[in-house]
Amino acid sequence: QNREIEDELLSIEPTIFDHFEEKRHEGENDSYICSLIRQDSLKEFSIYVNSTNIPLDSKVKSSLFETNAFLIENEPTLIEYSAFFGSIKIFNYLRKKEVELKTSLMIYAIHSRKAAFIHLLESCDIQMSSSIYAECIEEAIKCHHNEFVDYFENCYLVKKEKCIPKMLQYYNYIH
Repeated sequence: QNREIEDELLSIEPTIFDHFEEKRHEGENDSYICSLIRQDSLKEFSIYVNSTNIPLDSKVKSSLFETNAFLIENEPTLIEYSAFFGSIKIFNYLRKKEVELKTSLMIYAIHSRKAAFIHLLESCDIQMSSSIYAECIEEAIKCHHNEFVDYFENCYLVKKEKCIPKMLQYYNYIH
């Protein structure tokens, strides 16, 4: 049974067992492009996407080593992945290359816990609705990024009281 599993994994990714324990311990997507985004390595990212002709609006390839449930469930695009990790240089590169800016970026940016990234998104003229800001508050509650809960409530007049069930669900009692 072990051999069958190993063979199946090798058929999906021939190098899966190279540095397996190290990758498993890191718990992050092990693709090269993802590591470049996490490090916000713009020069290397630009060289890599140009040499491999990866579409800039493509989704991040799933990884056996990814442990973040949000990233696993949502299958992010490259620009969403850059927002998640607060990779401002790569985000701006993708934006200048006219990759579509979706409202989902704000949800991803909450995970970066970088206020500068939130402000950058606000300056991009993405059409946001009050329901999106309510989702932002819920995501910030889930992540215990309470400074963003306060920010969205104060700036966009979204009432966090509607989120009390989420506060209880995620054990976020500060509010």
